[in-house]
Order: sequence, then C-alpha cells, then structure tokens
Amino acid sequence: LSVDDREKESKSKGEHGKRRYWNVILAKPGTDDQMLYTIHNQKIVEKLALTEPVNNENIVDLNKIHFDSDKIVDKAKKEYNLLPGKGWAEGYHFVLRKLNSDPTVEVVGRDKKGRFIKIIFNARTGKFVTKITS
Repeated sequence: LSVDDREKESKSKGEHGKRRYWNVILAKPGTDDQMLYTIHNQKIVEKLALTEPVNNENIVDLNKIHFDSDKIVDKAKKEYNLLPGKGWAEGYHFVLRKLNSDPTVEVVGRDKKGRFIKIIFNARTGKFVTKITS
C-alpha cells in the first residue's frame, strides 16, 4: 500500500508507478505473526509487530506478480483516463491484494469528474478486472 507523509516533501506522487512511502505487511502463514513495515526511499523506517490471525487466503504469492505498478499506472492512465488524486490522497496510490483468489494491483486516482476511483488489474496477467468509483 502506498502512503503519503504530509510532514515530508514528496517529489514522486506515483505518476510513474513509484512512491517514496509504502506500508507492507508480511505474514507467516498459519500463525498470528505479522510485521508491518513502513518503507521510505527504499529503507525500512518503522516496523511494528502485529498479532492477528493470518488468513492464508489473503496472502499474495510474490512469484505470481508479473505486472508491477509502473506498467499498471500507465495502462490505467492510457486506457481508462485515470487522473492523479488531489487532497488527502495526492497523485496515484497502489494496493497489492487478492481478489477472488487472484493477485491484483489497484491504482487509485480520480476520474474526469473529480471522483476517487480504483482501477483494478490482475497482477499476473495485466488484464483489467474492475473499476470502483466513490
């Protein structure tokens, strides 16, 4: 999950699929062991142990990710006219998760009417899955 840190200037707002801040949760299947890492400029700047049951169905197999955020954001902008977010979610944001057992990459931005929108692609095939407007 890409995030913003309003206290620090951020030059990258996801326009090329890259952000300076990310939150990542790593989990050990079959346990209550999880770690939340905050990454800034490719370095871990914070970590927090979480003790919640790990749902194995939600774990994304990184070997099945063939389309990264840089390719996905370009596709979302070209094919679906996705614009950068404004306000509390500046630029483009990204979420890697499972949807119906498939790994997906969500690109969050806004549509031409200014509404927040998520465009979701299969992270293995790069194919469009759905879009959600809020």
